[in-house]
Amino acid sequence: MTLLASWIGIDTHGPTSAYIVSDSRFSWNKNEYFDYGKKVFASHTYPEILGDVLFPSTVISQIIKMIDTGVLFDTKMNCDQKNRLIFEKLCYSFSKYPTKFTGDIVQVLHISRDTVFEKYPQFYGYFLSWTKIKGWEFQKVVLPQTSDILYVLVVKEKR
Repeated sequence: MTLLASWIGIDTHGPTSAYIVSDSRFSWNKNEYFDYGKKVFASHTYPEILGDVLFPSTVISQIIKMIDTGVLFDTKMNCDQKNRLIFEKLCYSFSKYPTKFTGDIVQVLHISRDTVFEKYPQFYGYFLSWTKIKGWEFQKVVLPQTSDILYVLVVKEKR
C-alpha cells in the first residue's frame, strides 16, 4: 500500500500553510518493493508542492526544475494558470510513457499559493488523476474552513 496525505493550516486570516507527506515505499506485486522513493516535490522559487504515489518521479522532478528555472511559470500567474500548465505537462509526458508500465491509475496532488496578493495569499488544491477508463481529469479541491486534512491518497498494491 502506498500513502500520501496533505493538510492545511488555517488561522484567523485564512490559510497560512499547506503540507504534503508520504512514505517512501514503491511496491509492485506482493513481494517487490523499493523503500527509498521520492513522492513529494517542492519548488524552491514558487509556492508549489506536488505529491504522487505511482507516477515516475522523474516527470514531476522535471516539472519542478522547469518551475525553478523560470521556464514554466511567471510571477503574475494565478494558481489556476499554474495548475493548468502542470496538468498539460503531466498529460504530455504521460502520453510518451510506455503503456505497459502505466498501471491502472495515476494520482497527483498539487497545492499552490498566490504569488501576487495585497494582504493575505490564497491557497488552492488540485487533484489530477488518470485512469485507463476515463483518461486524465483534474478537479479543484475544496479547502476546509479550519486546519484539517486536505487530501489522502491511498493506492493498494495488486496481490
